[in-house]
Amino acid sequence: MQFRFRYAAVLVAGLFAGCFKTPKPECSFVCGPNNACPADYACAADNYCHLRLANNQLGACTFADAPKADAANDAPIDSPIDGRPDAMVDAAPVCPALTPATDGSGRQALVISEIRPGNFIELYNNTAAAITFSTTTYGLQSDSMTYDLAAEAGMIAAHAYKTITWPTVFTAAANDMNGEMGLFQDIAVAMDYGVASKLVDYVCWGGDTPAHLTFAQSAMKWTGTCTDELAASSIKRLASKDGIDKTSYNVTGAPDPRNCTVP
Repeated sequence: MQFRFRYAAVLVAGLFAGCFKTPKPECSFVCGPNNACPADYACAADNYCHLRLANNQLGACTFADAPKADAANDAPIDSPIDGRPDAMVDAAPVCPALTPATDGSGRQALVISEIRPGNFIELYNNTAAAITFSTTTYGLQSDSMTYDLAAEAGMIAAHAYKTITWPTVFTAAANDMNGEMGLFQDIAVAMDYGVASKLVDYVCWGGDTPAHLTFAQSAMKWTGTCTDELAASSIKRLASKDGIDKTSYNVTGAPDPRNCTVP
């Protein structure tokens, strides 16, 4: 006779309460900002927190293999993989393609894909090769403050997203519903942040006129006014958009930081 895990778990819990430790699911959580995961878990390339096993391997995350119904009565059952209901298993997130359009100044290798001021900045690698932070010449600018991405550890895989923690030097813009962010390349000295040809991406939000809006407009990285204020604390770049005006961004959706690779 076969026993479904959920029914067996209830029976065992009732008979032997206190004698067994409830097993941790091998894969149940979406990674938080900066690859954050609960204790005993590690963030993998699929943006899920995988349980660290005794052999130093990570637990499986095979949602597609989960059964869809009870064979006897066609009733939905919980996934034996991670204990989630089938509806959640079926809705397991897929890393979405961003496919940024050219903005007229050349193909953008790296773009700003989402920002939650004071919390995180998400970047997207629009190339077929990994970008290693420590060997890049990319830098971010928010108002008058700058941050060299070479200080970041790790890399962004080809056609993948990477979430970095909000740099502490950007204190003036932390938790501000009005602000701006510029992404620069080929930064060697501080004055390079004032060179229009080195600005590769730019976004501004809220009702204010930020310090570098005119500069970004002259560099053909922005046109018109900034987006509306952030309704849910996050601004996201839309797929297949050139990213040079407010119609390229969503400012009403909830934050959705990603560390994943597009299939």
